Amino acid sequence: MGKVAKANHNKNSAKARKKRGHHCQWTEAAMKSALDAVRDHGMSQREACKTFNIPRCTLQVRLAGKTAEGSKPGRPTLLSYQQEKKLVDYACNRAALGIGFGRRQFIKYAGSLAAKHKVQFKHGRPSNKWWRGMRKRHENLKLRQPEGTAAVRHQCMDAQKVSKYFDVVKAVMDDCSVQCKPQNIWNMDETGVQLDYTPGKVVAGKGAKYLQSRTSGNRETITIICAVNAAGKSLPPHVIVKGQTKRSLNSLQVQDAPEGTTWSCSDSGWTKQGIALLWFKNSFLPNIGKERPQILVLDGHDSHNFLELIDAAIENNVHIIELPAHTLHWLQPCDRTLFGPFKNAYRKACDELCSSFPGSIVSKKTFCGLLKKAWEEAITSSNILSGFRACGIYPFNPSAIPQEAFIPNSLHVLEEGEKALESVNNVTASNVTASVGAVVDTGKELQSPLLKSSNVSLSYSGESSNTAEVAVPSGPTGSTADPPVISATPAFGLVLFESSLSTEQLECFNFCFGKGYDLANDESFMTWKQLKLLAAEDSPIVADVTPISEFLPDMSSEPLPPDAELSVTSDNVLPQLDLSLTDLLTHSLDHIEQSSAGQDTTVEANVPPEPLTSSNKNTVLDTDGTAEPLPTSVGWKKFPFSNCSDPEDSDVDVLPYPAPVTQKPKNRAKKKKYFVLTSKEARDSKLQEIQNKLHREAAKKAKAEASIRKNQDKL
Repeated sequence: MGKVAKANHNKNSAKARKKRGHHCQWTEAAMKSALDAVRDHGMSQREACKTFNIPRCTLQVRLAGKTAEGSKPGRPTLLSYQQEKKLVDYACNRAALGIGFGRRQFIKYAGSLAAKHKVQFKHGRPSNKWWRGMRKRHENLKLRQPEGTAAVRHQCMDAQKVSKYFDVVKAVMDDCSVQCKPQNIWNMDETGVQLDYTPGKVVAGKGAKYLQSRTSGNRETITIICAVNAAGKSLPPHVIVKGQTKRSLNSLQVQDAPEGTTWSCSDSGWTKQGIALLWFKNSFLPNIGKERPQILVLDGHDSHNFLELIDAAIENNVHIIELPAHTLHWLQPCDRTLFGPFKNAYRKACDELCSSFPGSIVSKKTFCGLLKKAWEEAITSSNILSGFRACGIYPFNPSAIPQEAFIPNSLHVLEEGEKALESVNNVTASNVTASVGAVVDTGKELQSPLLKSSNVSLSYSGESSNTAEVAVPSGPTGSTADPPVISATPAFGLVLFESSLSTEQLECFNFCFGKGYDLANDESFMTWKQLKLLAAEDSPIVADVTPISEFLPDMSSEPLPPDAELSVTSDNVLPQLDLSLTDLLTHSLDHIEQSSAGQDTTVEANVPPEPLTSSNKNTVLDTDGTAEPLPTSVGWKKFPFSNCSDPEDSDVDVLPYPAPVTQKPKNRAKKKKYFVLTSKEARDSKLQEIQNKLHREAAKKAKAEASIRKNQDKL
């Protein structure tokens, strides 16, 4: 009996004993307070342990310095904290770029990083247990389900393009005076639903392998046109059913559809030009009221972009704004906050129908009732207002589009960057000549607000297109003296003008110039474009260079009389202007030979530049002689992240970033289209297309008649 009693006592003691694994119940702040109390205030170790609830052994180890402050419990990790952080940042960067990877690839990259740094795992690679510990150590590391997005959407979601779109929206809203009239700002889009829906999750027994749910098996698509305004109002839907005639609508219970629903049919079940015009006249205009003007924002589908619809919009004082192509997932209010909830509500309604009435299936007979239930649940005022707010349309807020939306676009570069490098190699000494003299200019003056702010103006002679003159400030503000002018080639003037622009402005100008867009209301762009065209006639300079203004001497210290001639000598210029224009475009610098003191000189570059190669095209010398990276289209022009992982990292061989995708510029001669269409621009464009088509047909007919006459003459 004694043995039994002892066994029971041990059993009860084991229950009363504290369970293992509940260690480290203290915080790092409590440990720091305990250490300060013992070291600085003379508190005993026993009292500090009771006061701050810290184990005495742990406190003694910390006081002895055997464990560093901030250390975490447990064995040290094989990879250091910096290496793990770099691995996590690498995975997060790739995911943000739209080229993320899963758990297996993550473990593979971790094994490669460990092998490079001579870290040995037990089986040669990290295990699943290591992966679980990694997720606990780095809380921001999660497995997420990405949304499938077409690659062309990543390519077209460009910050400059979106900025231009918001400029057009702002201009149209100002012209129409609808900033405070959200009821006059509309958005229209289409979506499709299938009769064969995707069933949702069901409650079932654990381990059940074969779960089935009844569906109709009919994959016919029905299109729904939705129109909403920024005040939270929605128009009745317009439903398009597949069929050749109106008899295809007979199988629908149209009385069960939302009130005011209009109907039409098409051979494919999708919208087309005639249906869009029918919707505009029979559904849109009767429901928007008599107040004018109004704005309609829609995508550039061919069913919306045709002459009859545009004429009807102009006639009724409705301004149409076309969204940039392949950007609807960020800029379309209906896509952002309406169609997702609508399809979820439609699927739930189908689930309830099939589970509540096993004899019924989703068909044309039951579709109208399901549509009404889903429409009333999803197309609500709050969802509509959220859509306009998220897209930055109303309230007008371009910053509503987050910067994360443009990160995947970093993977795409234009092929024109390669041509820019080739043009840099073609710059010769004859194209870079600067002479300084008095100003007597009768040519046309080109001025820009940017130049006015910096007291710099550009002018070129109307008789010759090979010279440009740059006026540099010669005295303090308010001086009546005429500024001295540096007469130089258009290329030199272009570089000097670009030095006064911000990086964002220069990128925007290059983008619009490359696409053939004209910013007629921007004086800076028109000035820059004229200099660009003048420079292109001789030798275009399209590479990024160090601003010339950084190397020009300071001529604003003493005022000059109006008739004074500016003298530039080797003593006062060359020590500061120690780079020729060619040297600015390449990284190899040679000092220009200095002339004798006191003589007026002409700064010329007589040595051809060293061609940019794979070894030197990514660097350029700064004013202090240090090398800085030169962005090119061959690699990453600008990496969108600033963390532990980047393409220039030392571990890029095991944590690689793919090279940016080079896209060929479209042939603008084949298809000219406005960047963003308003009603007037769209109508002019369509009329021009029709006129060009008639000219081509007439030319083709004349050519055929000439060929027939020629053959008859031979006979």
